[in-house]
Order: sequence, then C-alpha cells, then structure tokens
Amino acid sequence: MKKKIFQWVILFLGTSVFHSQRILNTVVTEQNKVVTAPSSIRLLSGFMANSANIGTFRAYIASAPNPGGGITPVDPTPAIGMNSTENYILTTRCLDANCTKRSEIIQYFDGLGRPKQVINIKASPTGKDVVTHIEYDGFGRQVKDFLPVPQSGTSNGAIISNPLANATQTGIYGQEKIYAEKILENSPLDRILEQRQVGTAWANKPVTFQYDANIAGEVKKYVTTTSWSNGATASAISQSGTYGVGQLYKNIVTDEDGNKTIEFKNGQGQLILSRMSINASENADTYYVYNEYNQLAFVIPPRQL
Repeated sequence: MKKKIFQWVILFLGTSVFHSQRILNTVVTEQNKVVTAPSSIRLLSGFMANSANIGTFRAYIASAPNPGGGITPVDPTPAIGMNSTENYILTTRCLDANCTKRSEIIQYFDGLGRPKQVINIKASPTGKDVVTHIEYDGFGRQVKDFLPVPQSGTSNGAIISNPLANATQTGIYGQEKIYAEKILENSPLDRILEQRQVGTAWANKPVTFQYDANIAGEVKKYVTTTSWSNGATASAISQSGTYGVGQLYKNIVTDEDGNKTIEFKNGQGQLILSRMSINASENADTYYVYNEYNQLAFVIPPRQL
C-alpha cells in the first residue's frame, strides 16, 4: 500500500517562533487529514497514512499563529503531477507569506523505503526540473553518487523514468563521468577499497584504502602519569617501548597522486599515530597520547620525535 505525505515548511520573516510539537504515532483514519503545528511534527512508530483509505494526508508547519489562534492559512495546492502508485514525500518551502513563491522538492522511495529519485521541481533558471538519480547494487548498497541532472522540461513532480538521458547534452555534462563511485570489499563490513571522484579525469585516479594491523616495533608506545598538583591534574609523558604485533588497527589511505597517509588506532578507536609518507625513506609522524582517563593529553608533532 502506498503512502503520500505532504510536508510543508512555511517560513515567515520577522515573526517570533512559538515552540510547540505535534507527535503522530497512530493510524490515520480521517479522510483528507490535515495536521498543523507551529514548530514541529514528529512521525513516530505506529504512524501510517494509507492513501487508498484516506485520500491525502497533509502536515503543515508554520512559525506564526494568526490573531485567531490558528495557523496562518496558506494555499496548499502542490505540484499536480505526483504518481499515485509511488511512495513519496513532497516538501514545499514557502518564500513569501502567501506561498505564491515557493520551492518544491519531491523524494520518491522504493518498496524497501530507500530513496530512489529526488526531483527539484522547476528549480533550474529556465523553470525545468533538476533530478538526482539514486541506484543500488545487487546487495542493496549505494555505490554510485550521481550529480543532479537538469531535465528538458518539467513533469510537475511526476517520477521521471530515465533521468540520466539529458546528462549528455552539450552545455550540461556532455561526455563527462557524472557520478562518484566506491568499490566495497566482499564482506559484511562493506569497507571501502577504492573511491573515484566525479569527472572523467578522475576515472583512473582512485583513492585506495587498505586495512591491516601493526607489526612489532612499528609504533612507539607513550604512556602518561597523572598526578594532582596545585588544584589541577598534571600529566608527565614517557616512552615505554613499542606496541606489540597486532595491537593496533592500521588503515592506509593513498590519494589520487599516490601520497600515503597511515593511521594507527587502538581498540577504543583512539588515534595513536598519523604517519604521512614524505618519500620512500622518510615519514612525518604525529603521535597522540592519552592519559589514564582516556583524555587526549599530548600531541607530539613530527619535529619533536
């Protein structure tokens, strides 16, 4: 069953804000239900608005009540092209008190509740739709992030079957690669192995990620001794050998130009060492030292080592 949710954000300049929240957590049974609140509306677990049973559900947010105590009336008529067989949220932002000037964004969702298309209605300088395409791989992961694509016209909010068709037009993107992409490892962790940026020039210049553990003697181990002195804590630092093999997580990031940054973290996720490769035989190491209370107490820059 499909749901239609209209979310309207009404902005009034020069008015005070009345803090009030409306919480909805039940099934809507009233036909063409309208809900208003001055500050915010929260849709919690249990809320459902089934268009087949109730028609439409509209939620209005306004920052200023009118003198009669209600919400300042605004023409609620949205774009007219929304698909009745799709799940979507339409957000309208009024740019003046009468909402004659407005910006409208409609977000469509697939059957699993995942975003699949975002349409900025008539958002281009020439009044045409600007659409962001969203897709998933066979494991349900979003590995490509597409640039918004201006369309040849407006669908008044209706979902567009082929939003990327207009991308190759001269004056838009032409033959450029219009998405950033990630290559993920074949494990439930879904860690990133490679990442390529938008643009044809970056297609063969990935940022690579490697995941490992430290080897013996690779990272110095610094410890602190904390005492109470003059009404405050005072920490002293000293080196206590090196970390043993496999005691630290080792993440290696190589940028598009081949520069490496290596980070070593402990089991609590605290950064212990950031190592930048200057050349094949020289590194710039920055150590981070924590006291007995897991507070960052010292940062040792490269020139001090």
